[in-house]
Amino acid sequence: MCDNLRRQMQNISLGIADEPISLPPEICNHATAVNQFFLVVVPLNPAKQNLRAMISQLPRLWGMESAATGRIIGQNRLQFLFQSEETMNLVLRRSPWSFAEWMITITRWAPNLPDGDCKIILFRIQIWGIPLQFLSRPTITFIGDIYGPVISVDFDETSTRVDFVLRVLWDTDNPLHFQHNFQFEAGVNTILRFKYERLQKFCKRCGMISHERKDCPIPANDEDDFSGSDGDDDSSSNDPHQRGAVASKDPAPINHSADDGNPLNPVVTPSDSAMSQNLQKELQLQELRRARGKFREDDSLDVFEDSARDESGFNKRKRQKIERC
Repeated sequence: MCDNLRRQMQNISLGIADEPISLPPEICNHATAVNQFFLVVVPLNPAKQNLRAMISQLPRLWGMESAATGRIIGQNRLQFLFQSEETMNLVLRRSPWSFAEWMITITRWAPNLPDGDCKIILFRIQIWGIPLQFLSRPTITFIGDIYGPVISVDFDETSTRVDFVLRVLWDTDNPLHFQHNFQFEAGVNTILRFKYERLQKFCKRCGMISHERKDCPIPANDEDDFSGSDGDDDSSSNDPHQRGAVASKDPAPINHSADDGNPLNPVVTPSDSAMSQNLQKELQLQELRRARGKFREDDSLDVFEDSARDESGFNKRKRQKIERC
């Protein structure tokens, strides 16, 4: 209660009607010269990107620990001061950047910087599927301009190569497009595919790079659930389709009929049956890891070697039992 009263007292307008105080021009000019090499960094997913961690780790990521100083300027924004324009431009040329596997925007600071300028990412985009008879620089530029201003086109019309790269200023308020139908001829649809270089996590339901799929306002459907997660490396997925693809019920243990009076038909004890079930579960876990890309072939060799040793020991015990009889 007392803290709230103190804050309210600090916000009163006493002194607003007094005569303005003019600062010397030399002080203002010096400050402008010192603070002209600034970059404004905005995290696109603040829930996953800690601002204080970004201040300490982004200069290291850029390779400029001693050449950049950061600070929080409010509204989920950071400001990094560089010692020279060359180092600042080097960071801009190497865009796009990401932090904690989510994209960030980097903009050169200017007085009264508009909010819209802090939502632009300079993406390098590859376009695949343009028919060869229509492949030209104007065609590539026209397609790129649909999604954002084209900065440059890396394409040589005299070369035998057909791959090319666009540098496009992408507005993060727009969803990403990975496939789209184009008509180079009337009534004929051609699917073009887009690949965004150095793209990190994004919402696979709506294509936005500012939130996860679980936070997407678009309702989920079965097809979206089957597509998998947003790239989160989470082994405990709650997706029933992912679990059902490889995880099934344990098979019933095999019933070995045995005659107590015949030593050639050994009885399978409960411990041996449990060992078989554990091996089956381990194999199923390996299939689950292999489907998620977390399994190495060396793991399977280790497991099969262990199972072979267990079986050899089990057979050795059976031979000893038969010899005693």
